[in-house]
Amino acid sequence: MEGLSTDDSVRLAQLARLRCLGALGLEWQDLLHEAFIRVLDGRRRWPRDVPFVAFMAQTMRSIASETRQADLVEFGALDEHEAGEEQGPAAVLAKTDITPEREMAGRQMLLEIEALFAEDAIGLAVLEAAARGDSAAEVQVRLGLDSTAYASTLRRIRRRLTGYLLPTEP
Repeated sequence: MEGLSTDDSVRLAQLARLRCLGALGLEWQDLLHEAFIRVLDGRRRWPRDVPFVAFMAQTMRSIASETRQADLVEFGALDEHEAGEEQGPAAVLAKTDITPEREMAGRQMLLEIEALFAEDAIGLAVLEAAARGDSAAEVQVRLGLDSTAYASTLRRIRRRLTGYLLPTEP
């Protein structure tokens, strides 16, 4: 752990912040520490052919997923026997109560995202298509993008949203 470079430490902190989104009460530091604890106590084994940062990213993904599943059970969106089943976002949302406060927060977030992409019409169009569930091929044809331009747009979207959602300092 002490051998991690500064870049790897920052990368792990950013990944932890990202994985905590949507997990109630889970702080990024706690997620990162829990991942290290599971490695150190032997609950998670690091395959030597997998880069350490990638291994830790998957460990944190797993822990955050467990936390979200527990949250869904606690708040009644899933029954305990459903918690282990693979649930798509639509299936979970169909069982989740949408309160006026949550709906207003969602609308506010959409406005903020639209403002974030006000100068990037292609990026906003790709985001809207993804929200509708359009395939990459459909989006490329509709917007006249080749695969390289589409991939570049996705990277630009990811960087902008990550910068918006996550501070760059650990």
